[in-house]
Amino acid sequence: MTSIYADSTTPAVLEQDEGGDFEFGVLFASDRDGWATGVRFYRGSALNVGPHYGHVWDEQGTLLGSTGAFDLTEPLGWQQAALTLPVRIKANRHYVVSYGVPDCHISCSLNEPLAATVGGLSAVAYCYSEVQDGFPANG
Repeated sequence: MTSIYADSTTPAVLEQDEGGDFEFGVLFASDRDGWATGVRFYRGSALNVGPHYGHVWDEQGTLLGSTGAFDLTEPLGWQQAALTLPVRIKANRHYVVSYGVPDCHISCSLNEPLAATVGGLSAVAYCYSEVQDGFPANG
């Protein structure tokens, strides 16, 4: 599986309390057609308890796919869940991959440039919604 962020990538801030429920995501594009099969996020603190669900959206906010709940019994670090059904990704189109965070304790890289290009996937911008499981259109 190709991921936007390498396994060795870690956020600068491992735990930040944003208060409330949010949906955090990354706007991305691929340089080739393919399939999205899962969602990952970085869990840097045991305070980030979930439940968390992953989502893939088109650029207009149509939900294309989602995961079941992430298994947070895994150690801290990258958490991964498979999409219920793979999502078809077209080359040179924008998509958003996101995850919902209740009682928002997140890991993040504050005020750092977004620089992630791996295996034809390029992160374009961070985005969020102040509603868990809502389309993250704010950026």
